[in-house]
Amino acid sequence: MLLNLDEEQIQIDSSFVEVLKNEYSFQQRTNSLESSLGINPTLWNQFAELGWLGMSLSVQYGGLGLGLLESGLLMARLGRHLVIEPVWSSAMLATHVLQLCAPTQVNLLEKIVTGKACATLVFQGVTSINSPDLSFIAKKTSTGYQLDGNIQTCPGAPSADYLLVLAKLHRNDAEHPALFMLRPETQGVKLKSFLMLDGSRAASVCLHQVQLTSENLLSDQPDLRLKIDQTIAKAMLLLCWEAMGSMTAAFEQTCAYVNTRSQFGQKLNEFQVVQHRLAEMAVLCREARAICELGVTQASDQTKNLVDIAIRVKAKVSRCAQIVAKDCVQLHGAMGVTEELSIASHFRKLLWFQTIWGLADELDQKAGASRLLSGEAFQSAVLPVIPAVTAVMP
Repeated sequence: MLLNLDEEQIQIDSSFVEVLKNEYSFQQRTNSLESSLGINPTLWNQFAELGWLGMSLSVQYGGLGLGLLESGLLMARLGRHLVIEPVWSSAMLATHVLQLCAPTQVNLLEKIVTGKACATLVFQGVTSINSPDLSFIAKKTSTGYQLDGNIQTCPGAPSADYLLVLAKLHRNDAEHPALFMLRPETQGVKLKSFLMLDGSRAASVCLHQVQLTSENLLSDQPDLRLKIDQTIAKAMLLLCWEAMGSMTAAFEQTCAYVNTRSQFGQKLNEFQVVQHRLAEMAVLCREARAICELGVTQASDQTKNLVDIAIRVKAKVSRCAQIVAKDCVQLHGAMGVTEELSIASHFRKLLWFQTIWGLADELDQKAGASRLLSGEAFQSAVLPVIPAVTAVMP
């Protein structure tokens, strides 16, 4: 069952359609791909003027104060048009980390919302759910703090003006998470940019004896890691919306393609096997939309189980994306792997989505282990014991 959007939400969604249809065609996307940072400054400023960079951010920080559903609608449209600008890493993740963990950073948040700056969260947990330990270590010094460590993949880092680094702080014979803010040009910071499978930019981040002052410390509260995990979970729900939009666009393009191509004297969509595959893809796209809507609805009502909700939604959408992406390329034949059509780009987008944060089987195991530990389910006496039951995110 799908949600019925109210009049305001319909108007918001229609505005997304109108802008992207006129400003972000598949051909215009190449301008962003060819840029060194993976961002088109003109389009980025336009996104900011439209309020897209602060959709669900509080009004006091310059945002629109809308909910997760409205942000999901935006991400779905961005997915349909294969937008590679760092909207997700900067506007959907980093800004909410700042709002929740460092609410005093009003000026920085306003810069991001107005398109004058970008930020990204430097933490392995953004790309892998199996990240119980922190990759960066912070030590207290006489002048402030010293940061060391590295991660291999940080989405949005090449275009980021500010890096939000989650590190393990050693102080007074104790260890606890701490969030630091630094600039990429700071001495000791090394970024190595690369192109990800979906066309967006990421970078490996290496910090070697980076010297910071106390002003760079944003938060070291006891519940910091919990807040970060919850924020990542919400961001993953929005990434599922983007994947859902991409697979829906790929399906619609495939339907149009088989309606125009002929083989053995008849159109491809007249073959029964093709009709069955199209019907299956239609159901999968509808299921992906339904689980995305359920996810944001549950996340808006709950705060304790955000990670579990995101895990289940991500696993379901990943399975749908795997089948839809594969079948769309196969029904296109050789044209499905060329750059002349956007179907190949959608395939890479969905393949990248399946791997980020965890594969579907891995996430299902996490969800099952979490339910066993919570007492919501019982271990079968017939099925094998689920390995690593305790390996669940804190």
